[in-house]
Amino acid sequence: MPGIVGFGYQNLSHTQEKSQILRKMQDLLTHRSFNVKEELFTGPHVCATRTHINIIQKNPQPYHYKNIYVWLAGEFFNQNELQNINITEYSSDLSILAFLFQQNEGTDFSFLKEIDGIYSAVIYDSQKQKIYLISDRYGLCHLYWMIRDNCLVWASEVKAILAWPAFTPQIDKQSIEDFFRRGHLLGNRTWFEEVKLLPAGTVLSWDIQRRMLHEYCYWSWNEITPMTGNIDVDEVAEELGRLFIDAVNRRCNQKGIGVCLSGGLDSRAILAAMPNRQEPIHTITFGKRGCDDIRIASKVAKTKGASHHVVPLTRRNWLLPRFEGIWLTDGQLNLRDMHIISIYQIARKYFTINLSGLLGDAILGGWYIREHWNVIEKITNTGRRFTCEGTRLGGPFLVNRKPFFDNRLMEFIMSIPESLRKDSYIYNKMLLRKFPEFYESIPWQRTGLPISGRCIPKRVEWYRRIKNKCLRELDHVGLIKYSSPYPYADYPDWIRNEPARTIFDRILNHSNALYPEYIPREKVVKEWEKHLDGEDYSSNICLYMTLEIWLQQVFTHKYRPENGHIDL
Repeated sequence: MPGIVGFGYQNLSHTQEKSQILRKMQDLLTHRSFNVKEELFTGPHVCATRTHINIIQKNPQPYHYKNIYVWLAGEFFNQNELQNINITEYSSDLSILAFLFQQNEGTDFSFLKEIDGIYSAVIYDSQKQKIYLISDRYGLCHLYWMIRDNCLVWASEVKAILAWPAFTPQIDKQSIEDFFRRGHLLGNRTWFEEVKLLPAGTVLSWDIQRRMLHEYCYWSWNEITPMTGNIDVDEVAEELGRLFIDAVNRRCNQKGIGVCLSGGLDSRAILAAMPNRQEPIHTITFGKRGCDDIRIASKVAKTKGASHHVVPLTRRNWLLPRFEGIWLTDGQLNLRDMHIISIYQIARKYFTINLSGLLGDAILGGWYIREHWNVIEKITNTGRRFTCEGTRLGGPFLVNRKPFFDNRLMEFIMSIPESLRKDSYIYNKMLLRKFPEFYESIPWQRTGLPISGRCIPKRVEWYRRIKNKCLRELDHVGLIKYSSPYPYADYPDWIRNEPARTIFDRILNHSNALYPEYIPREKVVKEWEKHLDGEDYSSNICLYMTLEIWLQQVFTHKYRPENGHIDL
């Protein structure tokens, strides 16, 4: 991260120099002064470069092997396990990818399913005059592309494609609908009609001479074989714990590793599984003062012996960093959900690699596994939201590693019958079995109870539910003002008060606002007024705000961050 950009062409008709176009694309991918811009590669048919944060993949790119050129964003975690690889000779992720590609003659891509990593890659075969765009199994490292002017253009962030000459972005109306219905984009759609997201587990090939495009899916969820027969639950929990600990350990192969710790289960599990080293472990938590996340995370960190840091989230500091967040995520994430951006810049003081619990509760039976949910579809689509929140927001600052997406661990989890994963049954059993000191007495912020259920009576949870229901009823009849409780923030209240109130009002009611082309201004104004009167429209209002800021960033260059600062 931040990633790779480039284009392949036969004849380039634009008056701009190739290097000039490429440099502009690279500039749009560079977000901080410490981001490293690499030299430009400008060949007769391919131009490419990258920007990175000097933590992983430090060697200059492209990697050149015979007739093969490779650019890579991200990293592999199982180099020693890949077949037919002499690790002493092919010691880098780039050299491994180039060798395996060459060995399979660019025709068989099944070897890619064996790579355990979060990455996207571009391979140029100068002999065959073909370009290959590659995504990882789960699509966690985005790569966008379009065909324009008989050229294949690609970029790790969609905004970089705005540098293409004569490209006038046309907003995709279906993406607008998806964004307001789900809070994020779906499938391979982007904001722009011509630009697509490379699907997970996919190779896209482009024949430069023939101008032919071919898409190949090298891995699918259907390849996972479900468990059958008599299943020993204790054995499943034991194996799940073993694979999880191994997944965490494989991602602790460098110094400078920490955890953005919440009061939930997933980041806690990762911290518990981390090997003890001489180097101190740092954890960091954000939230409003006194919230459950901070209180619980502090207990968890103390249990591990980690150095814990707290970043207070207040009505004065929560909003403006998210303007940059909209730019970093290509406008794909509701600014209200950008909680984590508040801490990444501060976290960098203590660690440069974050072990993320992304989607742990989803795949192991939390709120995803219900009768009306298709788990694979939810991981694929809603996972795109979490990719933006985790990988993309952290990209300019930290490397985000995601142990739950370890290949062996994921395959084992998804082979477990849903009946055992539902309501986190097997997950909780594993956690209590492997890390009892982290779960038997320390509560879970979602319920206020430990998952053991032994230390705090169930009546506490019952009392909380009744209390919240009564408060909602009192609000309904107008006796009190009540907002739905947020564990770490008071977004409804913060939006009604300064400084957010003035900023929202000025931007949403501006005569030159761009969102009315897609959403009726009357609808936005009405919901804004209702929110100021005490109703909770915070999610919708933040969606409107996100869209408006993104449109301004794209079409007027307003609100684009310059060296991390937003000019309002």
